[in-house]
Amino acid sequence: MLAFVAAALSADSEDNGVRLACLRTSVRGDALNRPSRFWAPDRPDLLPQWRTSAERWRNRRRVGYISVEYHSRSRAAAMLPGQDDYAAFSAEDRRLYAELIMHGLAFAWADSALEMQFVRHSDPTGTPWPTPLSAFLTHAPWIPQTAALRATSEGTVFATAGRAWWWHGTQPPPQFLGVVPASLRSRRSAKLVARLGLLGIRSWDDPGTALDRLRHLPDLVQANVHLREGRLAHEIGREYEKAWAQLLPAEGGTRTADGGQPAAPRRLLVTRAGALASLDPAESDETVFVPDPDGAQNRALLDRVPVPVIPVRDRALGGRVHVFLQRRTTFDVQRCGEAAHDIQADGLPVRDAPHVPLTEYAGSWLLTLIAALVEFDEERASRPESVAAADVAGLLHRCDVTVADEAVLWIAGHRLTEHGADRALLHPHPDRPRVVVVHSEPRTGWRVLRTAAPAVAALIGAPYLADSLWKALTKLEERGLKTDHVPEEDLTDVLDLRPHQLHAVLAERASQRSGSARLVPLLACLDLDLAEQLRQRADDFSDRAALLTWLTDRIGAPSAEQLMRLLEDDDRERQLSAISVPLADANRAWRSLGLPEIDNRDRHERHFAAWLQRNRPALAERIRDAYRDVHRSGRSLAGYVKLRDVSLLAPDPAWHTTQWHLSDELLQGHADAWLLKQLPAPSSTSRPLRPRAEVREASSTAVHKQVPRLRQLIEEWERLYPASRPTVLPPAQDVLRELDDDGLLDFEVLSVKALIAWLRARGHWPQDMPLSDRRADLGLAATRPLEPAGSTGGATGGCGPGGSAPGPHVMLNGRLVSARPDDLAALAREVAADLTPKQRATSATSATALAPRIPRPRTSSSSGARSHSGSYQVPASDQDRTLAVGLAGEAAVAAWLQEQFGVEPQDSWKSGLRVHGLAGAQPGDDRLGYDFLIHDGDATYLYEVKASTGDSGEIILGESEVRRASRLKPDETYFIVYVSHVLDRDRRNITVLPNPFGAPDLAGYELVSTQLRLRFNLG
Repeated sequence: MLAFVAAALSADSEDNGVRLACLRTSVRGDALNRPSRFWAPDRPDLLPQWRTSAERWRNRRRVGYISVEYHSRSRAAAMLPGQDDYAAFSAEDRRLYAELIMHGLAFAWADSALEMQFVRHSDPTGTPWPTPLSAFLTHAPWIPQTAALRATSEGTVFATAGRAWWWHGTQPPPQFLGVVPASLRSRRSAKLVARLGLLGIRSWDDPGTALDRLRHLPDLVQANVHLREGRLAHEIGREYEKAWAQLLPAEGGTRTADGGQPAAPRRLLVTRAGALASLDPAESDETVFVPDPDGAQNRALLDRVPVPVIPVRDRALGGRVHVFLQRRTTFDVQRCGEAAHDIQADGLPVRDAPHVPLTEYAGSWLLTLIAALVEFDEERASRPESVAAADVAGLLHRCDVTVADEAVLWIAGHRLTEHGADRALLHPHPDRPRVVVVHSEPRTGWRVLRTAAPAVAALIGAPYLADSLWKALTKLEERGLKTDHVPEEDLTDVLDLRPHQLHAVLAERASQRSGSARLVPLLACLDLDLAEQLRQRADDFSDRAALLTWLTDRIGAPSAEQLMRLLEDDDRERQLSAISVPLADANRAWRSLGLPEIDNRDRHERHFAAWLQRNRPALAERIRDAYRDVHRSGRSLAGYVKLRDVSLLAPDPAWHTTQWHLSDELLQGHADAWLLKQLPAPSSTSRPLRPRAEVREASSTAVHKQVPRLRQLIEEWERLYPASRPTVLPPAQDVLRELDDDGLLDFEVLSVKALIAWLRARGHWPQDMPLSDRRADLGLAATRPLEPAGSTGGATGGCGPGGSAPGPHVMLNGRLVSARPDDLAALAREVAADLTPKQRATSATSATALAPRIPRPRTSSSSGARSHSGSYQVPASDQDRTLAVGLAGEAAVAAWLQEQFGVEPQDSWKSGLRVHGLAGAQPGDDRLGYDFLIHDGDATYLYEVKASTGDSGEIILGESEVRRASRLKPDETYFIVYVSHVLDRDRRNITVLPNPFGAPDLAGYELVSTQLRLRFNLG
């Protein structure tokens, strides 16, 4: 058999080794654009892999005419002799078959063997289409792969195009990698390279496959235990870092084979205490740490404990990896420099340990030495973030040193002990940073300084200077000098500088003492030429008196004294306001002198987010009104859906350097101009629409009411007319989400007729079932329809206190109401509507001061459900009731926050329960660690809701909530909102509790259990 195949594949045969199969020659354009509809009646057995190959074929293009026929330029399609019998081939037969295929790809086959062309007279370009031969080559496991070193399986394995790896390089491939054997790789040709790419065969040494390698290496380590440590593990780590560097080049952007936006790999390669591991973040709640430019010390510590760290040594690259993962993943990823850590020195907390200022271990020469290392760093230009020599002195003056025999460290929840060997640890603090030096006797000044060198380098933001600083200190000690005085000539020799270079550093320090360097930007706003003179003579002034004298001679005493007073104020806005200079003019002057400009991007983004959150409903209303003609014509609302959340509206970048604050008038004008540019021209004949919020509310109510009824009708009809595949109508909230994705909830109240037509179009209505909800039209008995089990027709239709209701229910204001999923929206609306004036008036920006803790007997965390939220866990039998209680709490808070800030729930509500409540149909995210987000000027408020049917005074924070509450940005405030007696209007109380991580000693809470179950007392 193989001999016959080999003869058929011979390049000497008339058809160059392929045979032709008869093919249907005409295909509708729609089937070419949607390969799943492609049909070849002559060979239906080829269709599955043929269609899949066509969907992924990189040369395929969409044709312009979908309702007419396209014709193949060839009446036959290429196939391989023997491809139908390939499954029966032996390993040796497959190897020989692969050699024949490779010869054909590299030399023998014409392009028509891999691609056919569908065209028509009005579209002569048409589209390329893979042949059955190509479909076989992309799906069959025909590609030999060598066994990697020490692999569990020996010999050659055969892989498909999507799983095989090629190697184009002249150097040997990595030993951990299985690739195509050298005998096949030797058949090099330009044609082969192009065809391998067309078939989807990846090359390990192609930068465009970086993302594929990032996905492959974690799987490889997961499957092969021997690759987790040792030499091969080191090589794998280097290849992983190389792949990240190729995917995220330093010049920006991403590099992929198809040029598209890459999704993050599903699994990550990490190290744990130095050993490689494969991690699926979706299966773990661990924090993944990424190296960063400021995290050198923490990275070294994290490498010693069993936490996942991405193996990247280039810290600048690590910063890019962190940004990439944060934007494209939902798991917790953190910079090494931000890892939680603490230090004890000789048994004392670091803040209480004995210490002395760093400057007491050395004279002023140390500041000069470090400033010179920064200033004359030969690789300064290539550093991701260079350090300003002017900032070094302030940091070193504020730094204290503690010398200890032993230090205990906590890093990411793990304990490490340092004793004996010389080591330094940096404890950063914005006001008084501390360097802890660990070593035994004798403790000389030089030894302390040398040991502290890495920590001091990290303190000034230049960890790469640690070795240079250590060597310079060692050389100075070898000269027999004392630490209190080092002559300038010794510094010059040790640093290999010329005297004038050291003098430049000394002059810079003198300009800092006099204030001349700080005065230049202010003076530039008034007189550019004079500022230029001052900058040239900045090192001529020994003190501020000399500077004042020089300045008075030129601008007069009043102006000179005013500028000197302004040097004491670090606030640029107040400085410029005092001399009546607009920010735009100041930045223009600074730009002329090459001085740093002020960029208010962060402040503006906060202001813009707050304004947009307040004004988004009105903007969305205008967008909706502009698309009313599109809706009435039945055309696609994709343009409306794209614009309606106003996420494309962004602040003008020019504002960042010209405006201190963004006024409402400025922002409204900017939004008006954006809408004018984006929206279709309005029609003067269109009748007005009802308010968008009113329409959405009515449509949502209609869907929640009709879906259970229509589901019952479908079930009855299918019992009467059995179908081969029963139709399952999704829950009401899922139907709402799909309708919202189509933009159909915003224009007019959804009628039953329109809902049924939409359900049919989406495949949620039986194909043969009439488009009607009338029982007579459906052929059903004309009896009154039964209510779905547990349905009350809404939250207000429940039983009295003495009655009972089928299905899950809760007691709301003294009566039973349904807690079934389809009835939760009505429950949320009723709770939100019955807030009392007192509840609505509760302040949302100040937390209640907790009373002194009163010890109580601790109870088991499994004793019952006291508090309810999206993250609270309760007995499985009570899950429906717990969901209703949690939703009631969040609905009450949604209405309360709208009262307090004027922000509608669809803009503030972020948790998963929003789909049942007042926030529209789009899903939320319970992994955020908070339920509501409010932007208010410069402040951002995060609210986590805990609801209770009583007033137990206990809450449980889930892991995501603990993580978020303990990691806040400077402008963020985290509150816990405790809603007690949530289902009783008269007893309900809304209490704003403090962040337990926002003050010492848990902010007044009592720790009830290690899962952070907290008790509080309101007095």
